[in-house]
Amino acid sequence: MRRLRNLLLGISAFGLLAAGAGVAIARFARAPSAGCHGYLGCATVPAGRAPAVVIDSQSALGLHKPTAIAMCHSHLWVADAGGNSVTEFAWRAGGKPVVWSGRRYRFKRPDAITVGRDVIWVANSDSITEMKTTDGKVVQVVSGPAWVDKPRALVLFGRKLWVANAASVTEINAVTGSPVAIFRQHRYGFSHPSALAISHRRLWVANSGNGSVTEMDATTGAFIRILRGKRFRFGDPISETAAPTRLWVASPASNSLSEIDTTTARLVKVISGQQRGIVGPAAMALGAGKIWVANAGNSSVAELDTASGRLISLLAGARYGFASPAGLVAGHGRIWVMNQASATVTELIPRRAR
Repeated sequence: MRRLRNLLLGISAFGLLAAGAGVAIARFARAPSAGCHGYLGCATVPAGRAPAVVIDSQSALGLHKPTAIAMCHSHLWVADAGGNSVTEFAWRAGGKPVVWSGRRYRFKRPDAITVGRDVIWVANSDSITEMKTTDGKVVQVVSGPAWVDKPRALVLFGRKLWVANAASVTEINAVTGSPVAIFRQHRYGFSHPSALAISHRRLWVANSGNGSVTEMDATTGAFIRILRGKRFRFGDPISETAAPTRLWVASPASNSLSEIDTTTARLVKVISGQQRGIVGPAAMALGAGKIWVANAGNSSVAELDTASGRLISLLAGARYGFASPAGLVAGHGRIWVMNQASATVTELIPRRAR
């Protein structure tokens, strides 16, 4: 493994990184060129101590076309459609990556991941693979064209695994792997469901095909309502993140984040536009009262205050290695950003988390 360690001077984020300098870790075939890209150029954040940047050029990370990212305990999992594999990273210093692949996993263009207590579920084009987080062993592979059809999203709720297919939502028993029920497009208004989230014991399905969000009972699958209309600003909702009583929906077409009160299904606010740091939002994550947004539109990451929606900081520029970021997770005081264009993962670490 070859590592290039460069301490760079420049800018730093105010929110997560305010306690001290952060670290951005990414993998490149070569060092990135200087300069800033995208509509907003360099990050417009308060000046301060610059983050250190570590560029990892190791080819053994197994990333070719990363499609999904998830976190479980002290490990990070990245699905890769190019290599039909899942790479496991240990986030603590010194941890070595492991690439899981082979016939027994039946990985085929994996596109989504969700994490349980000791297992992860990986959605393939025609099946769902359950594997142990402790040793990577396959627990079971769930398949069947009626139940698993080009799944785009997964979410666990107790012993239920909810699956967003091309035109339906499936409930699977997460213990046995047996299909329980299938909910189809006509009654529920599904149109290319692209994201799933659980909040207030409700299942929220983002439909990118018709600009709506379907609300279902997460226990029974019963239909509750469909959220749509100009006030929600659901252009093509493709990403969701949730808290116990809140849901955030990201729509790249409208450059917006819509916040929903999940106890009433009422719109709380819409955060949109370049000045608010939202340009083609592709993924979100919550952490410490902040919402982090990966912008594929200008290869940046925005940090927002969840209560007010105020833009706290905007991270952009070559030092972060963002390249069409399409996945983002938060945990242990850190942020991981999955970059599709460069097949890298950027890690942001505040000094206080070291």
